[in-house]
Amino acid sequence: EGFCSTCISSSRLQRSASAAAAAAAAAAMALVVKPSAVAKALWFSIGTGAAYAAYFKLNRDLWSGARQVAQAHGTLPPQQPQQQPERLFGPDARATLAARWNVLVDDTLGRLAQELGKRGI
Repeated sequence: EGFCSTCISSSRLQRSASAAAAAAAAAAMALVVKPSAVAKALWFSIGTGAAYAAYFKLNRDLWSGARQVAQAHGTLPPQQPQQQPERLFGPDARATLAARWNVLVDDTLGRLAQELGKRGI
């Protein structure tokens, strides 16, 4: 009642204009997916699922067949021995690499430390 009707309608216009601009910006940024891309994704998913199903069925059939043959002959294949994972480098190689790394870092950062010391930083 103490408000000007022109002020109220102009503020409503500003709000509706900003809402319309936001809606236009959202529509411009909307993701447009072509129907052919959806069909390609669908068939790719179906093919991938069929490949996984075929792989797991063949794997199961092979192992069950091997088990049946072993049971028919009264022998089972020997168990695989548990192997310790090999380290990438032995102790000598690791020591050599560590020494070379330290020399490289000292050469690089030593020069930097000298330069910073000369500048008083």
